[in-house]
Amino acid sequence: MSSTSKEPLLALIREYYIHNEHDNNQVIQIENWAEVMELASKHGVVGLCLEALENLPKESRPAKDTLLNLIGITTQLEAQYNLQLKILRELSDYFHKNGITPILLKGYSLSLNYPVPNHRPSGDIDLFLSDGRRADELIKALGIEVKQNEEKHSTFRFHGIHVENHATVICELEHKSLSNVERFLENELKEHSVFDDVSGCFLPSALFNAVYLPLHLGGHFVYGGANLRQLEDYGLMVKKSTVGSINWEIVKRLAEEGGFFNFICCLNGICIEHLGIGSEHFPDWKRNRNLETKILDDVLTAHTTASASVFGKVKRFIENRWKYKLVYGKENHSKGFFLRFRSWFIWKWGIGRNNVWDK
Repeated sequence: MSSTSKEPLLALIREYYIHNEHDNNQVIQIENWAEVMELASKHGVVGLCLEALENLPKESRPAKDTLLNLIGITTQLEAQYNLQLKILRELSDYFHKNGITPILLKGYSLSLNYPVPNHRPSGDIDLFLSDGRRADELIKALGIEVKQNEEKHSTFRFHGIHVENHATVICELEHKSLSNVERFLENELKEHSVFDDVSGCFLPSALFNAVYLPLHLGGHFVYGGANLRQLEDYGLMVKKSTVGSINWEIVKRLAEEGGFFNFICCLNGICIEHLGIGSEHFPDWKRNRNLETKILDDVLTAHTTASASVFGKVKRFIENRWKYKLVYGKENHSKGFFLRFRSWFIWKWGIGRNNVWDK
């Protein structure tokens, strides 16, 4: 996708935050609205763009047909969001009824940081449960198939929604250098999550998300292609968090220990420089503007999930060596390739591990 669509998309998003914080409209010239909105749709930020358009002067707004198309897409997002929230509540009530505490990762919990929560696209439901193994049995009792051969979670479909029941927060078997980070994240979930009356789930703390979201985004960045919405998830979470709720010294210690501190520094810089989120929300850490630009360009340029072929995966892994060192800086790239291929092999054919709960 050309810079003629990337730069205007970023300008739209910056305009939303700058206008709402400083009440300062700017004229944005966009020649090909269809191309920009196609990119926004691929990156899950159509809702934010629609909200930004309301701030633009009339001469900067798109034609009526483009605007109506945006409204139509956003209306679909709202319907999907409301349906998934209803399904999530039914699932969480079922677990509560059977003595299991559900903690929700990402999804609805992150949408609450958005200016209009139901404009954030809905995806899977990711849960960390107080007794994941028994939860799987409860789902099977409903006549639902549960797949348990992956390395960090089991999966099932509940009323058509893909659900992941996490045995671990991150893929610890694949990334041994993050073992202490995993212990911290699990403890933070258990000790500091807060109950949400609407979803019926406990929601993670801002400190948890400040460590977890960069790693989650980083995994997509390295292996399958991150997107702009994931950057927004992180930036808006930081922006919305109350003063003192994120202990950045703890984040820094864990990130340095796990080898992803430079990556977090770049994410913070991207949020400030390109997404329009104020620098006052972030710690005053080192900046590498060239690397920030390289990361953002990669996120915006690519790639849906890459080729499913073995050759395609090997090719991508070699090409993404620089990304791997940035996100998993304490690990050996060649060993990482072996462990990643092993995970894919288990997922693809179910050979090598019968049950995610058998550690």
